[in-house]
Amino acid sequence: PLVADVLGCDCYAISNFTWKDQYERFEISKDIIKRFAEANESIAHYIRYALSFGDITNGCKVSNVGFICRTINHGFVKEIKSKYNPEIFLTLGKSAVINNVNFRNLASTIIITEGVELASNNNAVKLPLSTLDTHNYIAACEYVIAKAGWSTVSEGLIGGSKLILLDRPSVYEDTFIINKLKKEKLAISITEDQLKNLDFDLIKSCADEKIDTKKLASIKSDTRTILKILNVIK
Repeated sequence: PLVADVLGCDCYAISNFTWKDQYERFEISKDIIKRFAEANESIAHYIRYALSFGDITNGCKVSNVGFICRTINHGFVKEIKSKYNPEIFLTLGKSAVINNVNFRNLASTIIITEGVELASNNNAVKLPLSTLDTHNYIAACEYVIAKAGWSTVSEGLIGGSKLILLDRPSVYEDTFIINKLKKEKLAISITEDQLKNLDFDLIKSCADEKIDTKKLASIKSDTRTILKILNVIK
Protein backbone atom coordinates (compact mmCIF):
# COMPACT_ATOMS: atom_id res chain seq x y z
CA PRO A 1 0.00 0.00 0.00
CA LEU A 2 2.76 2.48 0.86
CA VAL A 3 4.51 1.92 -2.49
CA ALA A 4 1.20 2.61 -4.27
CA ASP A 5 0.97 5.90 -2.36
CA VAL A 6 4.43 6.92 -3.53
CA LEU A 7 3.62 5.99 -7.13
CA GLY A 8 0.23 7.67 -6.98
CA CYS A 9 -1.69 4.60 -8.15
CA ASP A 10 -4.42 2.36 -6.76
CA CYS A 11 -3.43 -0.53 -4.53
CA TYR A 12 -5.08 -3.92 -5.04
CA ALA A 13 -4.63 -6.31 -2.12
CA ILE A 14 -5.14 -10.05 -2.75
CA SER A 15 -5.12 -12.39 0.26
CA ASN A 16 -7.02 -14.59 2.68
CA PHE A 17 -5.90 -12.45 5.65
CA THR A 18 -4.39 -9.09 6.54
CA TRP A 19 -1.17 -8.76 8.52
CA LYS A 20 -3.01 -6.53 10.99
CA ASP A 21 -5.43 -9.35 11.77
CA GLN A 22 -2.58 -11.86 12.00
CA TYR A 23 -0.46 -9.80 14.37
CA GLU A 24 -3.34 -8.76 16.61
CA ARG A 25 -3.43 -12.38 17.80
CA PHE A 26 0.12 -12.16 19.14
CA GLU A 27 1.44 -10.13 22.05
CA ILE A 28 3.51 -7.70 20.00
CA SER A 29 3.83 -3.94 20.08
CA LYS A 30 0.58 -2.09 19.39
CA ASP A 31 2.65 0.45 17.45
CA ILE A 32 3.58 -2.27 14.95
CA ILE A 33 -0.07 -3.29 14.56
CA LYS A 34 -0.97 0.37 14.12
CA ARG A 35 1.50 0.71 11.24
CA PHE A 36 -0.12 -2.20 9.42
CA ALA A 37 -3.58 -0.74 10.07
CA GLU A 38 -2.42 2.59 8.63
CA ALA A 39 -1.01 0.83 5.57
CA ASN A 40 -4.40 -0.85 5.02
CA GLU A 41 -5.95 2.60 4.67
CA SER A 42 -4.21 2.93 1.30
CA ILE A 43 -5.87 -0.19 -0.15
CA ALA A 44 -8.36 0.72 -2.87
CA HIS A 45 -9.62 -2.76 -3.71
CA TYR A 46 -9.39 -5.87 -1.53
CA ILE A 47 -9.69 -9.17 -3.43
CA ARG A 48 -10.58 -11.63 -0.68
CA TYR A 49 -9.87 -15.31 -1.24
CA ALA A 50 -12.08 -18.12 -0.01
CA LEU A 51 -11.32 -19.20 3.58
CA SER A 52 -10.38 -15.65 4.52
CA PHE A 53 -10.48 -14.17 7.99
CA GLY A 54 -10.34 -10.54 8.98
CA ASP A 55 -11.28 -7.68 6.70
CA ILE A 56 -10.32 -4.25 5.43
CA THR A 57 -12.35 -1.59 7.21
CA ASN A 58 -11.32 1.52 5.27
CA GLY A 59 -14.41 1.49 3.04
CA CYS A 60 -12.53 0.19 -0.01
CA LYS A 61 -14.13 -2.02 -2.62
CA VAL A 62 -14.14 -5.70 -1.68
CA SER A 63 -14.47 -8.61 -4.12
CA ASN A 64 -14.91 -12.14 -2.83
CA VAL A 65 -13.28 -14.80 -5.01
CA GLY A 66 -12.67 -18.54 -4.74
CA PHE A 67 -9.53 -20.65 -4.90
CA ILE A 68 -6.63 -20.36 -7.32
CA CYS A 69 -3.95 -22.78 -8.43
CA ARG A 70 -1.07 -22.94 -10.86
CA THR A 71 -2.28 -24.44 -14.14
CA ILE A 72 -2.42 -28.22 -13.80
CA ASN A 73 -0.71 -30.11 -16.61
CA HIS A 74 -3.15 -33.00 -16.98
CA GLY A 75 -0.85 -34.78 -19.44
CA PHE A 76 1.98 -34.77 -16.89
CA VAL A 77 -0.43 -35.84 -14.15
CA LYS A 78 -1.22 -38.93 -16.25
CA GLU A 79 2.51 -39.59 -16.62
CA ILE A 80 2.99 -39.40 -12.85
CA LYS A 81 0.12 -41.80 -12.29
CA SER A 82 1.44 -44.19 -14.92
CA LYS A 83 5.00 -44.11 -13.54
CA TYR A 84 4.33 -44.24 -9.80
CA ASN A 85 0.61 -44.99 -9.27
CA PRO A 86 0.81 -42.82 -6.14
CA GLU A 87 -1.97 -42.64 -3.56
CA ILE A 88 -0.66 -40.09 -1.05
CA PHE A 89 1.16 -36.78 -1.32
CA LEU A 90 2.77 -35.87 2.01
CA THR A 91 4.32 -32.46 2.54
CA LEU A 92 5.10 -30.26 5.54
CA GLY A 93 6.65 -27.34 3.70
CA LYS A 94 10.16 -26.10 4.39
CA SER A 95 9.55 -24.76 7.90
CA ALA A 96 9.00 -28.08 9.70
CA VAL A 97 10.68 -31.45 9.94
CA ILE A 98 9.04 -34.60 11.29
CA ASN A 99 11.26 -37.65 11.54
CA ASN A 100 10.29 -41.30 11.67
CA VAL A 101 6.84 -40.97 10.15
CA ASN A 102 5.48 -44.50 10.16
CA PHE A 103 2.67 -45.62 7.85
CA ARG A 104 0.91 -48.90 8.52
CA ASN A 105 -1.23 -50.69 5.93
CA LEU A 106 0.21 -48.74 3.01
CA ALA A 107 0.89 -50.81 -0.08
CA SER A 108 0.84 -48.02 -2.67
CA THR A 109 3.39 -45.32 -3.46
CA ILE A 110 3.65 -42.19 -1.33
CA ILE A 111 5.20 -39.00 -2.71
CA ILE A 112 6.97 -36.88 -0.11
CA THR A 113 8.85 -33.56 -0.05
CA GLU A 114 11.81 -32.30 1.97
CA GLY A 115 11.05 -32.06 5.69
CA VAL A 116 9.56 -35.56 5.90
CA GLU A 117 11.53 -38.63 6.96
CA LEU A 118 9.73 -41.96 6.83
CA ALA A 119 10.62 -44.78 9.21
CA SER A 120 10.38 -47.09 6.20
CA ASN A 121 10.53 -45.59 2.72
CA ASN A 122 10.31 -48.60 0.42
CA ASN A 123 7.21 -47.13 -1.23
CA ALA A 124 8.32 -43.50 -1.10
CA VAL A 125 9.27 -41.13 -3.91
CA LYS A 126 11.00 -38.03 -2.54
CA LEU A 127 10.80 -34.88 -4.64
CA PRO A 128 13.93 -32.71 -4.68
CA LEU A 129 13.80 -29.10 -3.52
CA SER A 130 14.22 -28.04 -7.14
CA THR A 131 10.75 -29.42 -8.05
CA LEU A 132 8.71 -26.43 -9.24
CA ASP A 133 5.45 -28.15 -10.11
CA THR A 134 4.41 -29.93 -6.93
CA HIS A 135 0.79 -29.07 -7.76
CA ASN A 136 0.90 -31.67 -10.56
CA TYR A 137 2.02 -34.34 -8.09
CA ILE A 138 -0.75 -33.26 -5.71
CA ALA A 139 -3.31 -33.65 -8.50
CA ALA A 140 -1.94 -37.13 -9.24
CA CYS A 141 -2.70 -38.33 -5.69
CA GLU A 142 -6.07 -39.20 -4.21
CA TYR A 143 -5.03 -38.07 -0.72
CA VAL A 144 -2.91 -35.14 0.45
CA ILE A 145 -1.49 -34.99 3.96
CA ALA A 146 -0.19 -31.49 4.69
CA LYS A 147 -0.14 -28.46 6.92
CA ALA A 148 -3.17 -26.27 6.31
CA GLY A 149 -1.39 -23.48 4.44
CA TRP A 150 -3.77 -21.68 2.08
CA SER A 151 -1.82 -22.37 -1.13
CA THR A 152 -1.43 -26.10 -0.51
CA VAL A 153 -5.08 -26.40 0.49
CA SER A 154 -6.15 -24.51 -2.63
CA GLU A 155 -4.05 -26.71 -4.91
CA GLY A 156 -5.37 -29.84 -3.24
CA LEU A 157 -8.99 -28.79 -3.61
CA ILE A 158 -8.64 -27.74 -7.25
CA GLY A 159 -6.66 -30.92 -7.97
CA GLY A 160 -9.53 -32.97 -6.54
CA SER A 161 -7.49 -34.53 -3.74
CA LYS A 162 -8.93 -35.50 -0.37
CA LEU A 163 -7.24 -33.34 2.27
CA ILE A 164 -5.91 -34.78 5.53
CA LEU A 165 -4.60 -31.71 7.35
CA LEU A 166 -2.22 -31.46 10.28
CA ASP A 167 -3.69 -29.83 13.38
CA ARG A 168 -1.48 -27.03 14.70
CA PRO A 169 -3.50 -25.33 17.48
CA SER A 170 -0.88 -22.61 17.91
CA VAL A 171 -1.33 -21.41 14.30
CA TYR A 172 -4.59 -19.50 14.01
CA GLU A 173 -4.72 -19.46 10.19
CA ASP A 174 -4.34 -23.25 10.01
CA THR A 175 -6.96 -23.83 12.69
CA PHE A 176 -9.41 -21.46 10.99
CA ILE A 177 -8.93 -23.12 7.59
CA ILE A 178 -9.26 -26.65 9.01
CA ASN A 179 -12.46 -25.82 10.90
CA LYS A 180 -14.03 -24.19 7.84
CA LEU A 181 -13.12 -27.11 5.56
CA LYS A 182 -14.40 -29.66 8.06
CA LYS A 183 -17.70 -27.80 8.25
CA GLU A 184 -17.93 -27.88 4.45
CA LYS A 185 -17.00 -31.60 4.40
CA LEU A 186 -13.89 -30.92 2.34
CA ALA A 187 -11.18 -32.14 4.73
CA ILE A 188 -10.36 -34.08 7.86
CA SER A 189 -7.50 -33.49 10.28
CA ILE A 190 -4.96 -35.45 12.30
CA THR A 191 -2.49 -34.57 15.05
CA GLU A 192 1.28 -34.71 14.71
CA ASP A 193 1.34 -37.72 17.04
CA GLN A 194 -1.14 -39.52 14.78
CA LEU A 195 1.04 -38.76 11.75
CA LYS A 196 4.04 -40.40 13.38
CA ASN A 197 2.24 -43.74 13.54
CA LEU A 198 -0.56 -43.63 10.99
CA ASP A 199 -2.82 -46.50 10.07
CA PHE A 200 -3.51 -45.58 6.47
CA ASP A 201 -6.49 -47.91 6.08
CA LEU A 202 -8.14 -46.22 9.04
CA ILE A 203 -7.44 -42.62 7.97
CA LYS A 204 -8.41 -43.39 4.37
CA SER A 205 -11.76 -44.78 5.50
CA CYS A 206 -12.33 -41.67 7.61
CA ALA A 207 -11.52 -39.36 4.68
CA ASP A 208 -13.72 -41.34 2.30
CA GLU A 209 -16.62 -41.18 4.75
CA LYS A 210 -16.42 -37.53 5.76
CA ILE A 211 -15.31 -35.74 2.57
CA ASP A 212 -18.02 -34.79 0.06
CA THR A 213 -16.52 -35.91 -3.25
CA LYS A 214 -19.23 -34.24 -5.35
CA LYS A 215 -18.56 -30.89 -3.71
CA LEU A 216 -14.82 -31.45 -4.06
CA ALA A 217 -15.15 -32.19 -7.78
CA SER A 218 -17.06 -28.93 -8.30
CA ILE A 219 -14.18 -26.70 -7.12
CA LYS A 220 -12.40 -24.95 -9.99
CA SER A 221 -9.68 -22.33 -10.16
CA ASP A 222 -11.03 -18.77 -9.97
CA THR A 223 -8.00 -17.20 -11.64
CA ARG A 224 -9.97 -15.69 -14.53
CA THR A 225 -12.23 -13.82 -12.12
CA ILE A 226 -9.21 -12.20 -10.49
CA LEU A 227 -7.66 -11.31 -13.85
CA LYS A 228 -10.93 -9.64 -14.85
CA ILE A 229 -10.99 -7.62 -11.63
CA LEU A 230 -7.43 -6.51 -12.35
CA ASN A 231 -8.43 -5.63 -15.95
CA VAL A 232 -5.82 -8.03 -17.32
CA ILE A 233 -8.49 -9.80 -19.40
CA LYS A 234 -12.06 -8.88 -20.31
